[in-house]
Amino acid sequence: MVSDECVNKIRETVPVTIVEEFEQSKTILPKDVPLNRINIEHINKVIRCRGVLKHYSQIHPTTLFTGYKCLLCNQIYRNQFSQCDNCGGKKMLEFIDRKNIIKALIQEDKNELNSKFKIYSLEIHFIENCLDILPLLNYAEIYEFTGLLKSEKKGKNEYFVLYCNHLKKIITGIDSIQLTDSEKEQCRIIANDVDRVSHLSKRIFGTRLVDLELPIEAILLQMVSSPKIYEGNLINRGNIMILLTGGPGMGKTELMRKVINFYPKSIFSSCTSSTTIGLIALVDKDEQLGEWVVYPGAIPLCHPNGIAVIDELDKIKPDELSKLNSLMDSLQITVHKASVHQTIPCDVSLLVAMNPKGRTFDYESPESLIEQLELPQDVIDRWDLVLNLDAFKSKEHEEKASRSNMGLTEI
Repeated sequence: MVSDECVNKIRETVPVTIVEEFEQSKTILPKDVPLNRINIEHINKVIRCRGVLKHYSQIHPTTLFTGYKCLLCNQIYRNQFSQCDNCGGKKMLEFIDRKNIIKALIQEDKNELNSKFKIYSLEIHFIENCLDILPLLNYAEIYEFTGLLKSEKKGKNEYFVLYCNHLKKIITGIDSIQLTDSEKEQCRIIANDVDRVSHLSKRIFGTRLVDLELPIEAILLQMVSSPKIYEGNLINRGNIMILLTGGPGMGKTELMRKVINFYPKSIFSSCTSSTTIGLIALVDKDEQLGEWVVYPGAIPLCHPNGIAVIDELDKIKPDELSKLNSLMDSLQITVHKASVHQTIPCDVSLLVAMNPKGRTFDYESPESLIEQLELPQDVIDRWDLVLNLDAFKSKEHEEKASRSNMGLTEI
């Protein structure tokens, strides 16, 4: 342990006191502080905060302190000494304190913010039990972090860093919903109702999407999904992958918006403004962490048990679509770039929409409807359902749509 006298001498250097202060922080009752409220008043104090894991590093060594140690009493000094102040000894040994470290960056949950505010972030350092912590970290998951807040200078900038001594995962998505007794009773009533699917459809999707009862039922089934089957490796993913197609104005985008508004863990992405890198992952150097990290795309951000909603898939080059094969089959993505070699879990369902070649199907063409989608065969084979919304349009479709939009009902 570092003596009080020695600590006072080297107090101005953050990493030197981190070892002792980090141990002491485990016994101090933390103070809850939102990320956007962290300031210099919290430095050297134990706080607890909550955030979404944006990205994290692999385990690597870090030097927390370099100095000299008296061989007689183990007193530690920053610089070489002629005589120990504690015991008078004159023999010293170079002292280096190294530990494993994982660096992570968290940010506020966008769902809990008003759009006019910026999103605050915080750097997290794990210097204990790194081998146990690494498997617990998943992109886009919400965690509660407790630890000692420090300030560290990097180049011309200075950042807050939380040395975490306790990590707790916050359950989100469907599993986070807590039902009251009255709500459970309502669920029992709905389950016993012979028209339950129709009632759920109206509650979630409204009444303006006329003639789309079957696609809506398919999406409801996707939300429920089915159990995964394992025999060693995954042999039945259980996640339902749905591709919606058809001409413009058939309700593809509206269906997806309804899913986004209702389903707890879902992200919307349009391929008009995104590439497969934006959908899957990007490897880049993070200036704050100072190393190469993975930036997950829209699909892994829905992990676990979410729905990635992707529009305008026809805007991506067909050869790039083959990158989705591994994801849709094994529910994970492997990234190899620079110093990053990582497997990202993607236990998600895909609800994707696209227009056919020429924006509408040519029913007089010798090409089949599947061929007019201009997708590689290996990608087409991955979809559980390919739904052409044109096929659900009845002769009275326009009249039904007009009456629905005007709020009229048939007598």
